[in-house]
Amino acid sequence: MTLDNFSEKLPEVLSAVEDASFVAVDGEFTGIQLDSSSRHMPFDTAEERYEKLAEGARRFQLVQFGLCTFHYDREGDCYSNQAFNFYVWPRPYARNAPDRKFLCQASSLDFLMSQVMIWYLLFSAHFCLYFHSSRRTLTLTSSSARESPTSIRSITKT
Repeated sequence: MTLDNFSEKLPEVLSAVEDASFVAVDGEFTGIQLDSSSRHMPFDTAEERYEKLAEGARRFQLVQFGLCTFHYDREGDCYSNQAFNFYVWPRPYARNAPDRKFLCQASSLDFLMSQVMIWYLLFSAHFCLYFHSSRRTLTLTSSSARESPTSIRSITKT
């Protein structure tokens, strides 16, 4: 899903979430482990493993957000699902704003390629994430927003 078809697909996403028995989310990042010390070990506690993964999530870039809704069918006694993928890429808020830097891990990019990541959507038809430090606002905008200001959406955290 891209910002260009977001308005069209949003009712489908909201309906799927509302009717779901449960929802799963997934994030694809440009890396996972910062170094060998961040590798999970068999005897790590849940808290230790979480902290290692959280540090990687802070340092590596989210490039795809996945949302999957699961729906129980009583007649067939089974579940069906609907999956939605959102390509995301950072852009500076303004030309003089700080430029976001992030790490890439070769094995993670190789994994994304093996899973048929659609790279041109990531870099051209993606959701752009702007985090404004002065306001707790996330702005989603298409890559063509400079030409089409109507394609800008803002979500304010409460």
